[in-house]
Amino acid sequence: IMVGDRVVFANSCGVVKCHHAVSGDLLWQYNSGEAVYATPFTNGRLVFVGTIHRGLLALDVHTGALRWELPSQTPVLAEGGVAG
Repeated sequence: IMVGDRVVFANSCGVVKCHHAVSGDLLWQYNSGEAVYATPFTNGRLVFVGTIHRGLLALDVHTGALRWELPSQTPVLAEGGVAG
């Protein structure tokens, strides 16, 4: 996904990466420790990542720091969105 001048993506190994869209430089990386099969989504400040076991993670778009986690009893496999 694009967030300003950043490109954020996740892989099935559970790694979420943020690169600068122009230079390609790695800005941050977060290892969720769980498989990620859904495309991350954003509200412009946070990047939301659904995992296979941990649930929904909210990462700071600028630093990659975990801001909060919403546990789930079932895997997050589908893409989501933010309304409002």
